[in-house]
Amino acid sequence: AEINSSLMALKDCVRVRAANLQTGASDRVPFRSSKLTQLLREAFTASHSRMLVLATISPIPRDTEHTLGTLRHASLMDAREMEVRATTTPVTPVDENDDEPYPPAAPGGAG
Repeated sequence: AEINSSLMALKDCVRVRAANLQTGASDRVPFRSSKLTQLLREAFTASHSRMLVLATISPIPRDTEHTLGTLRHASLMDAREMEVRATTTPVTPVDENDDEPYPPAAPGGAG
């Protein structure tokens, strides 16, 4: 529950920062809302800072619930207020019953 409130505080900070950059306004970024955003204070207050939202999802069917949660949080970052670049990385198909998304390591620990 605490991580969700921190992520929501992060979303609010990113939105205010993006709006300030677009409009030239100087609205106060609410970085004091969580410990996470306090740690990232300089990213919200420095004029030379840049932000990137990276959402990593899993191709494994049993992780669907977590993947959807990640995508929901990422979508809360309003794309109209920020430059958005979608990048996809091809993944090797996995067996639905297999929890390992990667091929087994080569003998001898290499790979």
